[in-house]
Amino acid sequence: MSASREKKLRKESRELGPEMSAKKKQQRQDSFRRAIAVSIAAAVLLGVVILIVIGSGVLPAGMTVLTFGDVKISGAEFDYYYFNAFYETYDMYYQYGLLEMLGIDPDKSLRRQDSGDGETTWAQYFEEMATERLTLVVAQSEAARREGITLTDEDRRNIDEAMASLHAYADSGGLKPDRFLRDYYGRGMSVEIYRRIIERDALSSRYVTATIEALGFTDADFEAYYADNRETYDFIDYHTFAISALPDDLESREEAYTEEELDAYREEQRAKANEMLSRVTTSDAFGPLSREYITPEDDGGDNGGDNGGDNDGDGDGDGENGGDAVAEPDTTLMEKRAVSALAEPVADFLGDAGRRAGDKTMIDGEEEFVVLLFLDRYRDETLSSVTIDVRHILVSTEEGAYAGDEEGAFARAEELLQLWKDGAADEAFFGELAAEHTSDGGSRGRGGLYEGVTVGQMVEAFNDWCFDASRRTGDTGIVETEFGFHIMYFVGQNGEPEIMWKQGVKSAMNSERYTEIRNALMEGMEHKRHWFGMWFTKTKSA
Repeated sequence: MSASREKKLRKESRELGPEMSAKKKQQRQDSFRRAIAVSIAAAVLLGVVILIVIGSGVLPAGMTVLTFGDVKISGAEFDYYYFNAFYETYDMYYQYGLLEMLGIDPDKSLRRQDSGDGETTWAQYFEEMATERLTLVVAQSEAARREGITLTDEDRRNIDEAMASLHAYADSGGLKPDRFLRDYYGRGMSVEIYRRIIERDALSSRYVTATIEALGFTDADFEAYYADNRETYDFIDYHTFAISALPDDLESREEAYTEEELDAYREEQRAKANEMLSRVTTSDAFGPLSREYITPEDDGGDNGGDNGGDNDGDGDGDGENGGDAVAEPDTTLMEKRAVSALAEPVADFLGDAGRRAGDKTMIDGEEEFVVLLFLDRYRDETLSSVTIDVRHILVSTEEGAYAGDEEGAFARAEELLQLWKDGAADEAFFGELAAEHTSDGGSRGRGGLYEGVTVGQMVEAFNDWCFDASRRTGDTGIVETEFGFHIMYFVGQNGEPEIMWKQGVKSAMNSERYTEIRNALMEGMEHKRHWFGMWFTKTKSA
């Protein structure tokens, strides 16, 4: 500052006096306070905006939490897999009545509950499960894109049906689909994100299917694999009979047995077992022969007895079978027992590769002597059962307009079937009618479709119609069950029956080979966690 300027300021200060100087100082302080207040207000406003955005789900939906190379996973996508991990675990324990063993307190945050290993919380446990699942899905779906594998028409139909089911479930609860999804998978979820997730999952599954179908194993490959793993696929037929090496009243006898008495009893029972073994000649003779060695205590005082007398319990001998003898079932015969399921030392004898029909032995055990007669070892050459896909429209006689009115329900079923015949008369139109008219809430969202139905899965009349040997794609009909009347549409049979042993071998070979392929994919999958984005996911607030 120049000397003249400084002199001028000192002059002004003297002229204004001390009171005016204090006033200017106060003005400067007030200005500073106002600046701070404005800054604080702006910060508060920013915080409110952030809270509103978080609450709206915008951040969970848009923030990246994981990256796999160029693939970005948003918070909403991560929450989907996180919640699925929780639901699957919870449902599994619930199904078997083991919720107490699971040890999750629904009233406490998962972040504050130990998962049982003393190192991780339940939130961390489900986060790890979600990350592992995402890694696999991304690895397989990206491999599909590299190899030009795309979704099939069937895949797209399944996705469309899944979306229709979503809307149906939301409607049944009086909710918008987006709200339904947010309640189930977290506040960032939406219909658009949900569809993107299931499309990626479908492509991941399509990669697995396409890869396995391309493996191209031959019958020679199956035979070679079977030869190396016979114990897994072979079955055995044999006879077995056990003679106790211990007295029946060992625990209940007032005066305890001495060691000498127990040894003597054991020798007596061993002699019986060896005697029986020496007398065993054929399969037909084994059962009747064993009854000679059943003690009264074992048989309740009746060693086989006469089964032809008074089986109606009135003491006059004129039972249902008219007094004719009824063949007693041979409880010693064991048929189609898996070699791999046999316990030692029975497995050592029966599972010997050199065993021949008629071979026999007596196994000397601590508690019993077991007489064995080997009959046969073989692989299962029967044909496997196939699964079918079927659509139906249920007109319920249990509830609704036709509750208790079988005649009216049947007339309504005929009316709907005729409506289908007068219309497009194809599967798509049947699905539309089912979605609108069926009483079966479990299949309504899928247009009445049940896939992969196995023999015996459905009630008898429904099952018999589906698995009739003459059934062909496009067949329709009306079936009555205890639930009402079902208008049926046969979609088709899945695959062709296969020889059972070959089906098992093929499944094992496919699994082993694909496991190698999957492991190779996973080795190259590294992910990066984005801590800021992860902070907004459910795992941090659960």
